[in-house]
Amino acid sequence: DRGIELSDKTKIIHLYVEQMQSSDSKQNKVGMLCRLASGKCVLESIEGFFEFHKTHPDYTLDIVGDGLLFDDCKKFIKILKAESFVKLHGWLSHDELFKIMPSWRLLLFATKTEGLPNSVLESMSVAVPALCSPVGGLKDLITDKENGYILGRDEPETIAQALSDVIDSDTLQRVSDNAKNTIKEKFTLEKAQENFKNQMGF
Repeated sequence: DRGIELSDKTKIIHLYVEQMQSSDSKQNKVGMLCRLASGKCVLESIEGFFEFHKTHPDYTLDIVGDGLLFDDCKKFIKILKAESFVKLHGWLSHDELFKIMPSWRLLLFATKTEGLPNSVLESMSVAVPALCSPVGGLKDLITDKENGYILGRDEPETIAQALSDVIDSDTLQRVSDNAKNTIKEKFTLEKAQENFKNQMGF
């Protein structure tokens, strides 16, 4: 999406994530895990979730991350009077993150630009599929309605509608299972080692 042409000899070396325990008891929670910075569409996502919450009042939003827009996000949540259902966690350690992430039903990941984000791989590893923008490596990782969901645009109205479509659909359990299987098949340490050896001709 940056218009860079790769050589035919380009080798793709996969990232990997630790296999964490997923939860069988999902809660009515959507998560966000990102830098709170320009280009990550955090304010648009908060507003989109606010609109979604009007028709899904039993859902809450967990926002994990820190950055230059942290105070702006905090003020915006207060303006919307959404403190009771939008929680700004700030930065969490790996152990703290994996205490709450497995309970999410969905990861909201609207962004202007991206490589292949660890946050999406980590959420998929605990059977939390992503609703994400089709940019960077996400276009190669996510197949819409198979192992995740593609977000058409990163505007609040589109985000709200997409959240409703996903949560109200009958595909979420299957897509969640497929998300976890994608990690097992390609993004464990063992699979990354195999891929590295194959790509380098060892």
